[in-house]
Amino acid sequence: IARRQRQMCIRDRKGGTGKTSISTGIAAALSQAGRSVIIIDTDEQKSALKWVTCREKLDAPLVLGVGRSGDIAELAMQFADKFDEVIIDVAGVDSTSLRSGLVVADWLYTPVAPSLLDTDTLYTVDSLVGQASMLNKRLKGRIVFNRTDARPKDVEETKEDLADLQHLTFSDAILRQRKIWMRAYKAGKGVLECSDAKAKLELGTLVSEIYALDPNLLVAAKRSRHLSSSKQSVAQASA
Repeated sequence: IARRQRQMCIRDRKGGTGKTSISTGIAAALSQAGRSVIIIDTDEQKSALKWVTCREKLDAPLVLGVGRSGDIAELAMQFADKFDEVIIDVAGVDSTSLRSGLVVADWLYTPVAPSLLDTDTLYTVDSLVGQASMLNKRLKGRIVFNRTDARPKDVEETKEDLADLQHLTFSDAILRQRKIWMRAYKAGKGVLECSDAKAKLELGTLVSEIYALDPNLLVAAKRSRHLSSSKQSVAQASA
């Protein structure tokens, strides 16, 4: 698809890695930057959709969401024509949702802790990215260390242990274990809309890495564009 915006998959290897906190945090940051954003939530727990519902009650730029499982490629392509940014929140299991998402995504980000116990499935993901890249030349896969208290030395050792990955590279962002992530999620907010300066800097680094946005400008309060037509687009595509 020829477009200026990006579609992004965020997947985890198991529950509790912070996948949805990252998805919603990025979505909130983009909406504050004036971009229209939709999250496709393929996880059976629908945590991202719960956050979307909570956010609707706030005086904050709207983020839209839709739940869908199975083959999501066509839906994502429809949304790519109507929204500035499409974020796909997908569980870490090898599934139709994950594989079809990779065929249309520009990025795959997979959050892990810097421990071999948390990185043992990355070789499977590496293979999936390689297969999808044969059809989707835009696709790039990255690993982001998340919810970590690890020392820089531990992070570097983990990178060395995974040096033989063929299609996944490492994000420059490292997201530390901080209570603000869960507080922001429960409030329907993103970390960049909260007061934790360290967490804002970490997520700002990730967002600017993906979208080439100045992290200092991400919290400028602007309403998402085309709100009415965007809602209509979701209803039509979900029918």
